[in-house]
Amino acid sequence: MRILIVISFLTLNFYVAFGQEMNQENQKLITDFIECIKYKKKSTIKVAFPLHMHYPVPYIKNRQEFIDRFDELFDDSLINIIVNSNPSKDWTEMPNNDWDGDGRGFRFLIGQIWLGCDGELTGVNYDTEVQWKKRLKLLQLDKDSLHFSIKEFEVPIYILETTHYRIRIDFVNHENIRYVSWPIGSKMSDEPDLILDRGRYITEGTGANHSFKFRHFGYVYKCYIRVVDTDDSPPALLTISRGDEIILSEKARIIGR
Repeated sequence: MRILIVISFLTLNFYVAFGQEMNQENQKLITDFIECIKYKKKSTIKVAFPLHMHYPVPYIKNRQEFIDRFDELFDDSLINIIVNSNPSKDWTEMPNNDWDGDGRGFRFLIGQIWLGCDGELTGVNYDTEVQWKKRLKLLQLDKDSLHFSIKEFEVPIYILETTHYRIRIDFVNHENIRYVSWPIGSKMSDEPDLILDRGRYITEGTGANHSFKFRHFGYVYKCYIRVVDTDDSPPALLTISRGDEIILSEKARIIGR
């Protein structure tokens, strides 16, 4: 049985977003992508590099890696679903009203595939057997490398880096999303500076953008994650606030998801 993971394991709940009616030009972009997948035109599929993979599987950084690792992304089951899809019914054009920007793109079904506004592949949220086995092996290595206090969790969600902090967000169990942070120069094998439990997962806008919210003695720590990207928007953002006052706001890069 294939396992679908949409922005890790959480976002299946909100892919009921309202889409826009798709014009013929955009349907042509999707049709071209479908044809490339059907005939496995690995060298001609438009791809936005680096292509993010589910942590701790390394990103696909360039065309040659995409060709070499194509079977990690697409198995016969997913290819068959894509090839038999209807561009006007099974693909949704996402609107321009997501968090902090006007990014848009095209979503396949509930988010198994994401394309950018020019038809380039920007995300594959589907686990082939090849990738799943690789991920399980790397996940155990990841756990072994952590400080003993944070080794227990089910699924890693994100690793972020701001100017001053390295942040790790993990799904510990169905009742607990955990925030862990270190000074930026530290290793994740070092004792964390801060561990916050029982975070909330929050959808942002109508697309895939979302955030995680944690509370700590009157302070609110919030990590915004931008999936539908624009060139001038950071992929992530950390804010710390107390009441209505924002005490800290730092752009973050995603180094693991």
